[in-house]
Amino acid sequence: MMHFANILLTDPDSFVDLSHPEAGKITEKSWWRRALWTLTINLNIRGIGWKHEIRHLAGRRYPVSTTRGTFVRRTTQCILCNVFIICAGLAAIIINPALTTNTLRCAMDNIYLIVALCAVAGGFSTPDKWPDMTGSVLDAWSVGRFWSVTWHQMLRRSLTVCATSLTSLLGINRSPTGKRSLAEAVTWLWAVFFFSGLVHIGGEYMATRQLLLNGGIFKFFMLQPVALILERILLPHIIGVTSTGKGSHSPPILLRIVGYCWVVLWFTWSFVHVIDVYLPTGILTTNPLQDLLKIRFEVQLISLHDMIGGVGN
Repeated sequence: MMHFANILLTDPDSFVDLSHPEAGKITEKSWWRRALWTLTINLNIRGIGWKHEIRHLAGRRYPVSTTRGTFVRRTTQCILCNVFIICAGLAAIIINPALTTNTLRCAMDNIYLIVALCAVAGGFSTPDKWPDMTGSVLDAWSVGRFWSVTWHQMLRRSLTVCATSLTSLLGINRSPTGKRSLAEAVTWLWAVFFFSGLVHIGGEYMATRQLLLNGGIFKFFMLQPVALILERILLPHIIGVTSTGKGSHSPPILLRIVGYCWVVLWFTWSFVHVIDVYLPTGILTTNPLQDLLKIRFEVQLISLHDMIGGVGN
């Protein structure tokens, strides 16, 4: 999806590296220069430091003045913290199988952090090019802010490019003022989540061997525009800001608490379509690492029992 959007749906000369702008058009450069440039574009998924950088970068972003040593130290601390959370969660499940923990976010975050650590420590990149992959949960006081601020933005540009191309293909034009018409805005929004559903449905098929368009992950994504449209209509009248936080002021703490409850209720209801598909497979209740740790734990208990028994005899 990312490479498709970059190669077929975007003018190559519209990509501009703000820190190292090209002299002339990239399409007129040598083959090797264009190959390196293409590799850079496709590895820099969120367009960090480029003209097409996504608007809402999640979480903390290191300033340009951050030294390599500071970045390596802080990133290593984050990696170790995530490892501790993952191990603690798995250990808790082993001790009490009735417990459930969500270590997926920590695992995803560690993959990103390890790549960032290698890139900066090896001198291939700078700390300011590696903002956090996800934002704070406290920023998700609306479904719109969850998707645009808190959740990772790795697919944002490719999805929006595909959605914009689809609306143009359907002949849905902007209003005379130059702004998006209501028909274009609604179609574009649904198209974004339509393409996101198509991206994720492959992983669901690999896990469940079911290709579902009326349920599962695809239905989950196709439901999200409903919440976003409701928020776009209601929030400006209730608190004077949009679902992405634009407005004259931020909502007070009490309204944010109401917003957190709304977000939890929405995802509890909409994500159940994904749970219903995955639950029969056992994926949500088993974990290869968990099973490995459980085997080692049981072996150690048996060895300890045998040792105690040997001492007693």
